[in-house]
Amino acid sequence: SPIVGIYYDVSDAEQSEVTISFEYWDGSSWQACVTTTDEGIQSTGAGKSGTWDAKADFDENYMTNCRIRVTADDGQAENNIGSARSDTFILDTKDPTDYGCDTPTNGDTGVSINPNLTCLAASDDSLPVSYYFQLAEDDTFTHGLQESGWQSDNTWSPSTLDYGTQYFWRVKARDSHDNQTDYSSTFSFTTVTTYDLPLVSGWNLISLPLTPQDLDIEHLLTSIEHNVNGVAYYTGGPEGEWLFYWPDLPFLSDLHEMNAGKGY
Repeated sequence: SPIVGIYYDVSDAEQSEVTISFEYWDGSSWQACVTTTDEGIQSTGAGKSGTWDAKADFDENYMTNCRIRVTADDGQAENNIGSARSDTFILDTKDPTDYGCDTPTNGDTGVSINPNLTCLAASDDSLPVSYYFQLAEDDTFTHGLQESGWQSDNTWSPSTLDYGTQYFWRVKARDSHDNQTDYSSTFSFTTVTTYDLPLVSGWNLISLPLTPQDLDIEHLLTSIEHNVNGVAYYTGGPEGEWLFYWPDLPFLSDLHEMNAGKGY
């Protein structure tokens, strides 16, 4: 974590209180820890502790040989200062990089109402990386907001969306040391538009004015399957043939798809 816990014991033969200060090793020299807790005048004793906010003081760094030095000053004229150093440890205050929205692409149209939002896999020294998606109907992410929560997968499936609606989405990343990014640039997409075909009792001659996302005839007719006796399609030309779809006799059906611009 970017918050480093510092634990130490301190004793003094003459004083019950000492002045405590923390320093960190930056790879070349000792630097004062500025953003800390429990520095200054502290009582002596075992099991003392404090914290250092490494991200505030030493942001965007990754090192495997960081140390903490604790110094105690009893304020006396002689032998007034004592110090001790920690073992080396890994310090990571670098945010993940290379993350961002991927698919659906920015400005994409005809997107499924049950889309999979996929972001670019982040690069980081402290794996694994988690991702947090937001999706909404406005670019301020206030209307119709859906959120994934933190998850290890870089793909998220929101709840079913509305047809013919523009959506906005973004993502942020967090590594195993709790270094968290800002949200990525926002992408937008528009879901597929619906089209209602009026049908009458008996035979109808129809054509699809737009390309379905799923061409499967059984899927396309799901909402009216109990009212459909059959669908016929002529392949065209003098050598053409009739293909049929029979909902109640699927084993006799040889028409399996419906495409835009063809007559049925």
